[in-house]
Amino acid sequence: MSTIVDASMDAEEFALHATLSEYPSARFEVARAIATGGDEVIPFVWASGAPVDEIEAAMRADSSTKSVELVSRFDEEDLFQVSWTARVRTPFEALLGEDGAALLDASTKGTEWCFRLVYPGDVSTDAVGVECEELGVDLDVDRVYSLSDAFTRDHFELTEKQYETILAAYEAGYYDIPRKINLKELACELDVSHQALSERLRRGHEVLMTNSLGMEFEGSLAGAGGPDGGVSGPPLAGSREE
Repeated sequence: MSTIVDASMDAEEFALHATLSEYPSARFEVARAIATGGDEVIPFVWASGAPVDEIEAAMRADSSTKSVELVSRFDEEDLFQVSWTARVRTPFEALLGEDGAALLDASTKGTEWCFRLVYPGDVSTDAVGVECEELGVDLDVDRVYSLSDAFTRDHFELTEKQYETILAAYEAGYYDIPRKINLKELACELDVSHQALSERLRRGHEVLMTNSLGMEFEGSLAGAGGPDGGVSGPPLAGSREE
């Protein structure tokens, strides 16, 4: 049985510590759905929570990056392609370890990086991050659990925020016929903007349809959203949406 490990590491020991210190509200998340032909470590990241020009300048000046390029902009987040220095590659490879762990998610919270890893077999808390410890990298293991416990959300490749939003909408009666709550009311309950909620639901719905039916959608499902409205646009299937 495969094992999921949630762990965290201070950004000072990994990446973008100076950027996160300068912009405490900034948030970075690895874009897992995008691949390149090279062997670059986590080459694409989503950034949010700070003006794009400022966050790009801070990333370029950060000692953990070699190059930074703005690839695409969205309403609430921006996609960057980053080439990292060796100080990022070393703890990252140590994080995966000799057991061949795979990275499921990586994102920042304050000045910490939070990782979700999957191991091919059973592992103990003590066995996680042994190579990090040997390198003097302080890795905190927050949770170890079986893959089956994470099946509901991760099977469909929903982000945590997408899953929580769709679940909240379901529990509030948004999908009932007739609806018990409209999009504006739900947005108020979740303390997000109407547009942000519409985009989050739309992207979550696209991920569900893509991964449950094996289909890829060229356009947006938002056009069929009804009177509550939706935001049209060309999001990436499985893209990160906060």
